Amino acid sequence: MAKSSNVFARPLAASWDGPLYRPFQLGETCEEYSQRRTPLFLEAVDPEGVWIYTLSGYAYYERAGELHILSAGTVLAIRHPDSGWLERVAKGSPWRYLWIHVASGLALDMFTFIQTKFGFLGHMPPRAQSVRKARALIELAVKRPQRSEHFWSLRTFEWLNTWWQDARRYHPPAEKGGATTVPDHPQPQVFMPDSVKGFARRMGYSRSYLTRKLTREWHESPGKVFRRARMNEAARLLKNTDLPVARIARLVGFVAVTSFCRSFRREFKESPRDYRFKDRR
Repeated sequence: MAKSSNVFARPLAASWDGPLYRPFQLGETCEEYSQRRTPLFLEAVDPEGVWIYTLSGYAYYERAGELHILSAGTVLAIRHPDSGWLERVAKGSPWRYLWIHVASGLALDMFTFIQTKFGFLGHMPPRAQSVRKARALIELAVKRPQRSEHFWSLRTFEWLNTWWQDARRYHPPAEKGGATTVPDHPQPQVFMPDSVKGFARRMGYSRSYLTRKLTREWHESPGKVFRRARMNEAARLLKNTDLPVARIARLVGFVAVTSFCRSFRREFKESPRDYRFKDRR
């Protein structure tokens, strides 16, 4: 049975004609689902920029076969229509989030610039100015939605500009040709399941059912797919960061470094150290 509580607002104006930064709709939502999978490309016909900030709980965003976790502090920035899927799988742990949709050419151009420069997934603390301004914008729209288009345009521009500043502060773009250091609390990227059993539990399936279902989809066992995903993420971290091998092993779900090195050599035919430095010699 689905439960949800919503604060929904749509700013109104006499006319949206002109060079405006338009907020299309916005709100705060708390959802509790045993399971629900939503195709985002069906949620909008017109192009929109969609900003979602997770306050608590979690959900998943799936795109191009990759599953990304939306946990507390995660920012998801996408353009509609979108080919991805949202999955709410949160038994006993409601997903609470802020969301803002923007429209109009100016707003979408700025939105797309930030999304392209910093990626569709980010992470920032709840004290970040863009999160606080998002809350304020929602409150304004709920209390008095009928204001002038100039009022809403200015507030939307201020929020977009603050999000851009926060993105630069918390997630500077990686420099080409150089390694970047992953912060102490790295932003969620590809979801790395520790085991098929653990993944099945989080998705709300039995292990046997999920194994059958995914094997039909992937034409190989989930365990093999998950191991390859973990190794590919480890290879990315080895090439693009200066993190110690032991830290990378823990990040991709290994307790023992020796076990990680053995699995990595089996996948790539060389040790993690040799893989990291082979193109730097």
